[in-house]
Amino acid sequence: YRIDPDGSELRLLVYRGGPLARLGHNHVIIAHGLDGEAVVGDDPDGARLALSFPVAALAIDEPAARREEGAEFASLPSAEDVAGTRRNLESPAVLDAARFPTVRLEAVLGRVATGLVAHATVTLRGRDVPVEVPLTLVRRPGELLAEGGLELSQRALGLTPFSVALGALTVRDEVAVRFRIRATPAVAVPPPRP
Repeated sequence: YRIDPDGSELRLLVYRGGPLARLGHNHVIIAHGLDGEAVVGDDPDGARLALSFPVAALAIDEPAARREEGAEFASLPSAEDVAGTRRNLESPAVLDAARFPTVRLEAVLGRVATGLVAHATVTLRGRDVPVEVPLTLVRRPGELLAEGGLELSQRALGLTPFSVALGALTVRDEVAVRFRIRATPAVAVPPPRP
């Protein structure tokens, strides 16, 4: 299967913190441009998934996405606020997009008592980080859907949460991650005719 970038979404919900949290904004960050593949047999146990996205394709605080997330995201950051968030996100202190322009994930699915889990390795800032990702997998004619969500610690990923004014305004360490990955059967290319 090939990842369908138009039918897939990886969404990060980032929350403000600290004594001056009211001066900041919660953020909705969406990874566009997802690319990759999945290899799945009759039994999803042992299935493999690889996906990646460019850091530059991260959409920050799109108004429609903020509305979808409800009251905690009701405020609308200005264009200047969004540009500042992008600068911070891509900076050497966070994702270091100039040196590491792509985020990658490779996973093998396995069964656990509660269902399926992806035993994943996230490659971020040149560092491989193991992550367990609970998910559901649905196969329909012509498509494969993987959906799920989890909380991730920025520190566990090797990131330092943003902080200003000696911690008076911060970004919380925990980030909510939700995803819906759609894949379609890869088209086999026939061999050239002699």
